[in-house]
Amino acid sequence: MKKTIENAMQPWMRSVGTVTLCVLAFSGASWAQNTGEDDTVAFDEIIVTGERIERSLLNVTSSVSVITETDITDKNLESLNDILTQVANVQPNLIGGGFRIRGIGNASVTGAGDGALATTYVDGAPLSGIAGNSGPLDSWDIGQVEVFRGAQSGSQGRDSLAGAILIRSNDPIYETEVKGRIRVAEYGGTTFSGVLNTPIVDDQVAVRLAFERKKTDGFNTNTTLGIDDIEGS
Repeated sequence: MKKTIENAMQPWMRSVGTVTLCVLAFSGASWAQNTGEDDTVAFDEIIVTGERIERSLLNVTSSVSVITETDITDKNLESLNDILTQVANVQPNLIGGGFRIRGIGNASVTGAGDGALATTYVDGAPLSGIAGNSGPLDSWDIGQVEVFRGAQSGSQGRDSLAGAILIRSNDPIYETEVKGRIRVAEYGGTTFSGVLNTPIVDDQVAVRLAFERKKTDGFNTNTTLGIDDIEGS
């Protein structure tokens, strides 16, 4: 009889032991949070401006992806096409330039005509169709790129049925900053980029100058004139 009672109690005892262990684990977690150690991880708030009102990315109702300057630097994104490859449901066109948002081309639905359906803005100014397709669209000294998916006609105009891309260059800062970059490519291609930022009046006025110059020898040879390299820019 004694052995029967012990066998009957063993499952119950194992259950009690399990419950106690869970309670101790929970209490230990609570104690760790109250030790005064600050385990909070701070994140920079991302502000979206494409809805004409500055809002935190967490409060934007539109479908939007934001590529920051840190993303561009860390991932070595050298052009707008590189940036677009990081955005879901957005693809740069392989031929003819431009891009597609959710399968809809920035120029038109069918690829024919010139009725733009997605506009690219740089510091608030819309790019022409030719500039939006063929550039130059390098990402040098770009602070943030906002890619809106879906109709944005209410905030960005009638040429934003498929979406819109907003490119914002870096703003001047009240500190001296000088940086540069040199890139070498095939066919004698070189790119010289630079930034000069200087304060004029402390904490009130500053000027930022960014420039980039591209040069390439081209890949054609003029056999009539005997020119091996045809310079392009």
